[in-house]
Amino acid sequence: MSLRHKNIVQTFEHGLTTEGEPYLVMELIDGMGFNYLIETRSQQLEGNASTSWPRWPDALDYLHRQSYLHRDLCPRNVMVTQGRRRQAD
Repeated sequence: MSLRHKNIVQTFEHGLTTEGEPYLVMELIDGMGFNYLIETRSQQLEGNASTSWPRWPDALDYLHRQSYLHRDLCPRNVMVTQGRRRQAD
């Protein structure tokens, strides 16, 4: 919850429900999964697919400097917003 980066989805709260089930309350991203856009060969990526990659290293560098390790960085864990800003969860 302490992570604050423009390309990382913000987590607001986490815990257990009254039934003992874990939950997360995260920022709503108005966009689509990068994996879905790749699989459907979305026109949204035409000429823009490579612009997402330079933002990933910046977000990962931030995570590492905060002593976190993302163990599942892949296209299904990236959202692409209408403004083409990519956010990793």
